[in-house]
Amino acid sequence: MFDHLGIRVSTILGRGTNQRLASAYLVKYYGTGGQWQGMGEPMHTLPTKERMALVTIVQVHAAILPPELLVKARRCAHFLHKYLPEHFPEPVDLVLLGEHALIDFTLRMLKAPELKLAQGFSPDYILDRGLFENKETGQLEWHPITNTDQIRLIGNSVCPDEAEDLIAANAKELIDLYLQEAA
Repeated sequence: MFDHLGIRVSTILGRGTNQRLASAYLVKYYGTGGQWQGMGEPMHTLPTKERMALVTIVQVHAAILPPELLVKARRCAHFLHKYLPEHFPEPVDLVLLGEHALIDFTLRMLKAPELKLAQGFSPDYILDRGLFENKETGQLEWHPITNTDQIRLIGNSVCPDEAEDLIAANAKELIDLYLQEAA
């Protein structure tokens, strides 16, 4: 079954409470507005600090809003009026987005593994630990790397695909020579 947007939805139950529309986007969290990006866009430049967040919005068709979700929708409307009065100047019971009522929204910072993938590193690329020299023994030992340091390393990195393309473009003759010698 498909809704009016052409989105596949599950079977509608008699009580009509299982249908929700969820949307998401990324935001650069610097404390000022206008820093969002769509989920279909390539990831914007990653800084060296924890600044990228995922925002999710959950909506329910207003005509089938059950009492427990009506409570959540009212909390959202109150929150938006209180903390964003420039966009929501009048108190209201519901925030409507077309035919849907806003019932929940969340913001969470992206974790290092997610940022690593967004930067183009493979899932098995090791970033959560590193080899460090023991000053007393001179031996290399594995030690964990903090999430803050992982994000700093990702923010200072170059996307692997871009680095490979740059090297291929700038050292084509040398690469061709090595390939001839290897054959």
